[in-house]
Amino acid sequence: METGKLIETLKSELRRTIMDECQVVYIMLLIRKIHENNTIFHTLIFYCNWSLHTQLSCPRTVRYIETKFDNWIDDSKGALEAARSLKNNQKSFFKLNDLKIELKQFFQTNGLPTFLCDDNKQWNQFSRLFLNIIECSPIKCANYSVEVEKQNESNYCFRITQKGKHVLKIKLKYK
Repeated sequence: METGKLIETLKSELRRTIMDECQVVYIMLLIRKIHENNTIFHTLIFYCNWSLHTQLSCPRTVRYIETKFDNWIDDSKGALEAARSLKNNQKSFFKLNDLKIELKQFFQTNGLPTFLCDDNKQWNQFSRLFLNIIECSPIKCANYSVEVEKQNESNYCFRITQKGKHVLKIKLKYK
């Protein structure tokens, strides 16, 4: 499918109210197809890949995760202190704000409506559904693994294992 047709399909999908996981996966798939040969929006593509694959371990993903975590996880600190440091310094990652920022830039660049990013109710629904999707898709790196666990309708836990031994739990509430 050519890029123009993909953009029109995505535009049509974005006009609909976000209702289910299938719709979120379809949106992420269309974005990934549109962005296939582009060299910008690295964060957005990371999230697209996370939603579309059962496991992520490619070199680009490893670099992305290591740049997010390396400066904030210190082996000499206890798990609670390391989790607090990582949560405070990478809140945008865990709260999906990084995704929201690049998603809006992508929409604007491609002449697409930004309602999904501008409307809190739509964004919160999209975020919850996205987290449900990635719950089944761990990230595996040499130094880290990241898993998402849904605890209830609005609480999620990110479990980060460092070098196969040190587990950090970061619990977040989504509206």
